[in-house]
Formats: sequence, structure tokens, C-alpha cells
Amino acid sequence: MDKYFYDTNALLTDCSNITDIAIASKSIEELENIKYSSRKDKDIKFLARGVVREIKEQNPEVIITEQSDYDMIISLGLEINNDNLIIATAYRYNKNNPVVFVTNDVLCSLIAEKYFNLRVKTTNEKKKSFYKGYKEVCCTDEELSQIYSNYAISNIFRCLINEYVIIKNSDDIILDIRKWNGEKYIDIFNMDFNSRQLGKLKPLDIYQRMAFDSISNNDVTVLSGNAGTGKTTIPLGYIMQSLENGSYNKCYIVYSYETLKNQKTLGYVKGDDLTKKLYSSSLGGILASKFGDICEVERLVMKNKINIIPTANLRGIEFEEDSIIFSSESQNLDLYSLKTLIQRCKSGSKLILEGPYICPAWHPLSAACLPRPPGYRASGKPAARFFPPYGRQYGSSPQNQDSCRSKRRFSLHFPEVPA
Repeated sequence: MDKYFYDTNALLTDCSNITDIAIASKSIEELENIKYSSRKDKDIKFLARGVVREIKEQNPEVIITEQSDYDMIISLGLEINNDNLIIATAYRYNKNNPVVFVTNDVLCSLIAEKYFNLRVKTTNEKKKSFYKGYKEVCCTDEELSQIYSNYAISNIFRCLINEYVIIKNSDDIILDIRKWNGEKYIDIFNMDFNSRQLGKLKPLDIYQRMAFDSISNNDVTVLSGNAGTGKTTIPLGYIMQSLENGSYNKCYIVYSYETLKNQKTLGYVKGDDLTKKLYSSSLGGILASKFGDICEVERLVMKNKINIIPTANLRGIEFEEDSIIFSSESQNLDLYSLKTLIQRCKSGSKLILEGPYICPAWHPLSAACLPRPPGYRASGKPAARFFPPYGRQYGSSPQNQDSCRSKRRFSLHFPEVPA
């Protein structure tokens, strides 16, 4: 798998996740010079100190600049300076470890690409490769042989825990799917979701297989995608199965009341609390379309199997150990609401969040999105896609951090495929 090689400019722009990257020793020298330079302003000095702290904490791979790098620059007729030495160091490292050179400097980008034949990206382009919960890897026959001889003992795809890898051959045909559990790549075995309410749900493609596996085995799953990808149907199928077989005793459906963009409401809705929750937002229509009738939704609420909670009422609520929390239309949550929701979940509960594919860039769910898969039909059962785990801990108090620490997180991305 390719690795990123940052120059000093890229480090100063974005050092939030540099654990798995490579940097040149000349970059560290440059940062030290910036910290104590009398010609640099306070802002750039502050940034340099922050980058140095991140390098110490995240410990990226540091490549020492050698004499051969100087010789390479001279042979190309270039000036010997820090920028060119960093590029030459990346070029030497690239011979045995394929890298993508990351820089926001236009001149460095041109030299790396034209003189050293390196692949180049900016930090903004790198960010577009957002985490989906799975990787797709194309392999030759020789590489496939190596994968199956070594997959059980090393993390050759550099996956995060609970991240999936889709293995393809050189003809782009899917051969297998594996999941990294922190020790080895394991097979995926799927059980159908079967309930009296929604019947039997089977994964329709390899992406839905990952979604089924994540919901069944992880404490936190994030699903995001366009209409028809199965991001609502799949979780509800698991929820109803779990309520019927006694695995969980109750389901809390959390929603943020938000009207369609730029549209007005119809005004106040008469009725009791349940009537207002179901008829004054899109939630009632969403659940009615899945369960067949709004009366069935009301029956489940009256039997205390489902409890509908607006995000405005989250403060003070604690979700029990034997409950499933399902957040519908989660794109309406802001960062504070999302953190609060996670903090309210006790250890042993299960949290599933779903939302549309398009999210603002700043949104906490923007890193996980799902599109329409092959087999999608405008009418009939939808096909879906999926995405895996977050490793961050949410929670401000020690109690909340303890309850979140044991949770396995997974985000699922459903890719966009034309219908």
C-alpha cells in the first residue's frame, strides 16, 4: 500500500494525522530553524512548535537525508536547498517504499513531478480520500499468492481495527473480503436478519455484507448514503430481530427535528406527545414506510418496544445496557449533539447512526458516506453499501469516557453507483 511523504509546508498545513506518514530529517531541521528564527512571525513560529509536538507524540517515520541525495540534486542541475533535499530524500525512499509526495508548494510540486517523477498531492487532495471503513485493493497473481500466505500474521494493508479490505484481481473482479481485528485478517460470515415485522433481510452485495457484519459485531456503526442504499432498512431489520429474540429489550430512536431545506412548516400539530413526534417531522413517514403503516409504529411505541426521543431532550437521559439506540437522519446533528448522544450510551448498549450521502465538509459524519450499489431498483428491495470503525473516544467526564472506551466503532460507506 502507498504511503504519504510530507514536506515541511504540508506539515505546517495539516499535522492532525501523521502517524503513518514519512518525513525527511531536513523537515525537522527546518522546523527547528523556524522556531528560533528572528525573521519569522509569531504565527508561523507557533505552528512550528505545534508540529514538533505532534511529531514527538505521533512518531512518524523519519528518513535521514544522505550524501546520495545531494549527488542526485547536482546530477539534475538543481540548486541544493532544503526543499530539493526533501524531494530527493522522498525519491530515494520511493524506490523501495512507494509514496505519494504531499506538498502545498507549487514549485516543489513541479520539481517532484517533473524532475523526480513522483506522484504528488496537496493536503486538500489527501483529505478527499476520506475514511470509508474499507479499502479496495487490486492485486496481481503474484501479490495474491503473497496475501494468502501472509494475511494471517501481518497487517499488510495497514488497516485500522475493524476495517475491511476488498481484494480484487488485475481484472477488477472481487475475489475475497477480510477484516482486520488487530491481530489478523479474518473471514466475514453473515447471518440473515429475520423478524416478523420486516421478514428476512439478506445482504445483496459485498458492501451490504460488511454492513451486516458491522451492525452485528460492533457497538457503534455509522451508515451514510443516498436514498435506496439500505442505510435505514438494514439497521431496522437487525433491531426488530433483536427485540423479538430478546437480545435487546428496547430501541430508542433519536432524531433531530429539521424541516426540508428552505421549506416552511404547516404550523402546530394537534394531539398528544406521540402524535406530534410522528407527524411534525419526517420520522413518522420514514418509520411508516418501513413497517407498512403508522398504526404499527404507534403499537410498538405503546408496547414500550420503541421510544422516540428528540435530540433536544438528550440531556439527562441514559440509555440502558440492554438497549439499541438508532439515530435517523443524523446529518442534522451538530458536533455537540453527536458527542452528547454517544456520552448517554452505557456500556453494553449498541448505537447505530444513519444519514444521507451529502454532508457539509465540517460535519462529523462527512467522513463516512454511502452510494447506490449495483442491483439498486427504484421499486423493490434496495441494495446497500457499507463502511467501518472510529478509534476516537467521545466524552468529557471520566464516567462517559469509561463507558465509551469499551465500544467498538465502525463507519460504513455505501459507494455511488448509477442505477
